[in-house]
Amino acid sequence: MHVRNNILRFVTIILLAAFAAGLYHIDTQSIWFDEGWSAYSAIQSSVQAAIDSDKTNPPLYYVIVNLAARGLGDSEFALRWISLVFGLLSVALGYQLGRQLFNARAGIVAALLLAVSPLLWWAGQEARMYTLLAVLVLLCALAWHKVVVERKRRLGWWVILCVAELALLYAHNTGPVVALWLNAVTMIAVASYKLQVGSRQSTVVSQQSVAKPLVFSLSTQHSVRSTILLWLMGQAAVGLLWLPYFMNQFLRLTEANSALNSTTPFTLETIGRLWQTMWTGAWAMVGQEPLLVGLSVLALVAALVLIPWRKANGRWLVLHVLVLTAGLWLALSVLGNEVHGRAAAVGSYRWRVGANEAVTSCPFRAVVCGYLYDRCSLHNHQPCLST
Repeated sequence: MHVRNNILRFVTIILLAAFAAGLYHIDTQSIWFDEGWSAYSAIQSSVQAAIDSDKTNPPLYYVIVNLAARGLGDSEFALRWISLVFGLLSVALGYQLGRQLFNARAGIVAALLLAVSPLLWWAGQEARMYTLLAVLVLLCALAWHKVVVERKRRLGWWVILCVAELALLYAHNTGPVVALWLNAVTMIAVASYKLQVGSRQSTVVSQQSVAKPLVFSLSTQHSVRSTILLWLMGQAAVGLLWLPYFMNQFLRLTEANSALNSTTPFTLETIGRLWQTMWTGAWAMVGQEPLLVGLSVLALVAALVLIPWRKANGRWLVLHVLVLTAGLWLALSVLGNEVHGRAAAVGSYRWRVGANEAVTSCPFRAVVCGYLYDRCSLHNHQPCLST
């Protein structure tokens, strides 16, 4: 009980610190172009009008903004407050994911890294849907680990997974990438399980005598088959519920975005810029100062060293990030949009949760990683720059 109270105290302090940092200069800048769509949806007289206010994006975020504006108003502070709340929820979910994958200490460090992230601080001060996306992605990741890796049969986790996935489809045009990401890593998990089963069976056969019957637990195989069946049923339900928007709006997005058609080439330079934005915050600051470039390189080296490669959960997190980031890049290119810093906010959460467990396992690593991250964070904590 004493340990649990200490953990709760640490998490509460981290959340309060993140809340205070998020409030700092939150309403200093006026509404810029993209936020204008959010402001426009907020002042609509009905939810349906808010849904129809932007034909280039799904309606979920605009519905939330419109409903919230009826109680909070439509000022810069009121509109950005919503992003700040979702940012705080993402910090709490980061703790839960780190705790579930590793231990409570890892969860605390994950929450701390998320709370001081320049990129996520920036997204939390912008009246757009990016912190909402981060919350939904973290919910998907947490629920996926429960139902696929741990094979929990509790209905609640399946409901959370399907609802979060459906919400992502209705929150941003890159939502289908998340659905593909979840299905891709699930297929990899099933294939990995089958390879492990085949290896174990071969080992058992080679170690047993001919007179001894082969004994292999069928309960695990049955559990996997049940998980696959539930997965397919859940994905079918999500697909059917998304079908109306897919037919009426999603198929027309390329035409709707034709005036803004500008893709980002897949080169080492742009990959480096995307990595830098995870540590610099504002996209406009990427590549502007040699110190930040050097610190981003050191952060990459530190991440490669600190990620617990020997642990399956650590490897799974890296796989999740790579598949999700590549998918987001491809989806934005297909839609005719540039890859920018806000898109990195989704993957940024997974990187920090993946690196935190190794940090907690070694005091020296904690000092080094904390120093690097602290330099990146403090150097960039300033009002966000709009371009």
